[in-house]
Amino acid sequence: MCLYIYDSLNGYGVKHTNAVTSLVQKISRMIPLFLVATNYYALRKDIDWNTDLHCDGRPVGDSLVYGNRENIPQQRDNSTNCGLYTCAFTE
Repeated sequence: MCLYIYDSLNGYGVKHTNAVTSLVQKISRMIPLFLVATNYYALRKDIDWNTDLHCDGRPVGDSLVYGNRENIPQQRDNSTNCGLYTCAFTE
């Protein structure tokens, strides 16, 4: 996987899960398109894009593979701690 979801509100219902999935699907497609449009891959001379495997061996312009990370501490409903959770669990 290449895009990890750290959802500290996981389990707050189907509506929340569907909203997160919908946003991540869009982001997983936009990031590779942005990198291609900005010529990112050509500018990275330190990486051999022809031989190295990238994101599970997928072509560089394909959508990113994504999935939820497990065992993430959960916030309580109506909590305002999202920033703290974001900082603590960014890889």
